[in-house]
Amino acid sequence: MTESETLRYARALSFAAEKHGEQRRRNETPYILHPIKVAMKLADEGYDVRYQIVGLFHDLLEDTDATETELREFCDDEMIEAIKRLTKEKGYKEEVYINGVLNHPMAKAVKNADRIDNLYDLCNQDDERFWNKYMTETQDFFYGRFSKELDDLFDRMKFGNVIGFNPIYEHMIDDENDCKKESKMVKHVILWTLKDEFNQEEKDNIKAGIKEGLEGLMGQIPGLLEIKVNTNGLASSNADLMLDSTFESEEALKGYAVHPAHVAVADGKVRPYTASRVCLDYEVSE
Repeated sequence: MTESETLRYARALSFAAEKHGEQRRRNETPYILHPIKVAMKLADEGYDVRYQIVGLFHDLLEDTDATETELREFCDDEMIEAIKRLTKEKGYKEEVYINGVLNHPMAKAVKNADRIDNLYDLCNQDDERFWNKYMTETQDFFYGRFSKELDDLFDRMKFGNVIGFNPIYEHMIDDENDCKKESKMVKHVILWTLKDEFNQEEKDNIKAGIKEGLEGLMGQIPGLLEIKVNTNGLASSNADLMLDSTFESEEALKGYAVHPAHVAVADGKVRPYTASRVCLDYEVSE
């Protein structure tokens, strides 16, 4: 994203986080993590910032007191229409709702990302009735209509071949180790170079801001065991600064990636100023 797009996204994220407030998902995680993951998936698939903002906003009209007028401060007409098609009105009929989504490319892309994230969350549900309802709904209204990725995930879930699979259905698996993974600590290391447009004094200030922001996440992110930013490389270095962090598990690292506190630092202090990023994640040997 360009700097202006990054700022636009950051403003939208702040608004969505404010509106969702203290809401929680069925698994008790902060609700805002879900739209953040939807937006990140859209970004990974190459969709532009407009799609990503719709991903952040897709539940606002349905689940918060946000109004269309407020959303128009961030969204154009196409984005508003997508959000409205993604909103389930009182007394809606699923087939009519899904057809409306499918007939709008932006709404379809966001709904696909939304459903995939919801299916992964479903893997950690222990409510058999809800599981059966959601899987049936997915098969009846989504399967074969959105994406191969969604279909493949659904098929794997039917046979238990998903990490973190619902324990209710472990009897469907010949080897229950297929759905369990021993947690190991992981390291998350990043090397950044800053944009050439900044002079040395500006770079020093930027590095100090990144260091303060990232190290300030300690104690805010579940499973984050240690985080340090080194800004004092030797003259032989070809990177400007390095993040060295340790997490209690790979799942904790995934949670860190989408945690609102981390996203705010990344969008406000890191991405606007960095030219390149190299990342290495690895398990810590015993």
